[in-house]
Order: sequence, then C-alpha cells, then structure tokens
Amino acid sequence: MREIATFPPLKTFFLFSLALLATLPLSGCSEKPAVDVWGINEACNLHSGQCSNQQNGASVSLSISPNQPIPIAQQLQVNVTIKGIQAKKVQLDITGTNMYMGYNRIDLTKDSNQKFSGKALLAFCTNSSMEWLLSVMILDNKGHIHQVPFRLITQNKHITPKQASKP
Repeated sequence: MREIATFPPLKTFFLFSLALLATLPLSGCSEKPAVDVWGINEACNLHSGQCSNQQNGASVSLSISPNQPIPIAQQLQVNVTIKGIQAKKVQLDITGTNMYMGYNRIDLTKDSNQKFSGKALLAFCTNSSMEWLLSVMILDNKGHIHQVPFRLITQNKHITPKQASKP
C-alpha cells in the first residue's frame, strides 16, 4: 500500500505563509482611489449662470453656455474653476437621473491655473422635462477623487407633458 505524504505542521505553515506573501503585491491592484463626494448646492441654478460649491476650504465653479435656458441636443461650452485643490485631471460626468441616458463623461482641458474647459452635449430625450446630475470629477495630485455634483433640469420644448405620457 502506498503511503500518503504528510507535511509536518511547521512545513505546512511555511508553505501557507509563502503563498500568502506571494499574493500581497497583487492586492494593491484592486485598491480604488478615495472618493470625496461633495453635497449639492441646492441654491444653484446653472440656467442663470455660474454655480459654485464649497467644501473644506476648497471651491469648484461650473458654468455652461449657452444658457438661459441651457439647451438640449446642442454643443455646450463647459468651464470649471477650481480653488484649493491641485487638480491633475478634471472631467465632467453627465448623468440622467429620471431616465438612463448612457455613459457621458468628458475630459476637460486645462486652460490656465486651475481653469478647465471642454465641449459637452445634453442628449435629446422623449421626456418633456429631464433631470440631470452634472458631476465635476477632480483627480488631485495625491490620487484622491473629488466628485462635485450640480443639478440641472432641462425642458424639451418640442414635447409637451401630454405627448410624453402617450405610449
């Protein structure tokens, strides 16, 4: 009869420890950067012009043109000014909150010290009223992400509420 090889407890512990140590370098790959989600400035109205949000001594301002009102299905100019955060990369994430509108995140270009700009588009929607969450996403020099949200409600002048409710 063949003997089954057994490992002494110390040898088993050593092999288990070696396997565990071998996986430690891989654990860093799954870590995600810390995300600091700011509150929404409820007094903000992007249709009226620039909106600002502040937290912990830092501020982020967002303006979109044309405005009064901000149109849908037209190219928009987006401008962001950041104070108190050393931004490495800045993006604008556009999310429909009352209807899924697909992934829409644009990279903003650094124009000058802490000023960023880019072009965006609010997609055409079959709803008469569309609710958006525009989040300025800032990756700072320390690898932290700051998510600064702004609310926006647009009206589709081509669809009345009565038409939007028809099947």
